[in-house]
Amino acid sequence: MTTRSIATTDTRSSGTGPTSLFHRATARSLLHSRHDLAFAQKVTSVDRIASMPIPDGEFAVSLKGSPALGNKDALLTVVEFADFGCPFSREESFIVRSLAMAYPDSVRFEYRDFPIDELHPQATAASEAGRCANEQNRFWDYHDKLYANQETLTEDAYPRFAAELNLNVAEFNRCLASDRNLAKVRADVEAGIAAGVRGTPTFFLNGTRIPGAIPEDI
Repeated sequence: MTTRSIATTDTRSSGTGPTSLFHRATARSLLHSRHDLAFAQKVTSVDRIASMPIPDGEFAVSLKGSPALGNKDALLTVVEFADFGCPFSREESFIVRSLAMAYPDSVRFEYRDFPIDELHPQATAASEAGRCANEQNRFWDYHDKLYANQETLTEDAYPRFAAELNLNVAEFNRCLASDRNLAKVRADVEAGIAAGVRGTPTFFLNGTRIPGAIPEDI
C-alpha cells in the first residue's frame, strides 16, 4: 500500500485547532484503511455509482458560486457533496458547518449537490429548491429547513418552506418552475463523479477526498 504524508503549513497550529483536526482526519483516512472503512459505513450510494472506478489524487472541487461559509482565503477548504434526502448528509452537514462557523477565518465550508434519486426521489427537486433559495441569499436557512423536514419532502412543501422563511415566494416559485438550476445540480453530480464521489456524504479537504460521515470526535 502506498502511503502519503499529510502536513499542515500552518505554523500557528497548536494541534487542537480545525486545521490540525482535519489534517489528522485526512491522514488517518489515507494511512489506515480501517478509518476509511469506518467512515464508509455511513455513506449512501447505489450500485450504478458505487461500481464506477475511483480515481486517485487531489481534486479541484471548490467552485465559485457554491453556497459557502467562512473566509475564501481560509487555510482549510472543506467541500461536501451531499444529498438532501440522505440521513448521513443531514447528520454530517450540521457538524462540519458548526466547525466552519466556529472558525470562520480558518475553515471554509462549501456545499455541492449530489442527489441520488434512486434512493431519494425528491433529492434533485430539493437541490433545485435550495438553489432557488440561494438566489435570495437564504441557502443556509433553507438547507436547514430541508434537512429538518427530510422525511416529508414533497413538491408542495418547497413553496411552503419558502413562505415560512419569509422568502419572496412568487420569485421562488418562478425559479422552481423554470428548472433553471437543474443544469447546475447535474453539473455538480458530474463533477463529483469525476472526482471519485461514489456516495453521500463525501468530503474534500483541500482537495483530498474522504468518503462517508467523518465522526465528530475524530
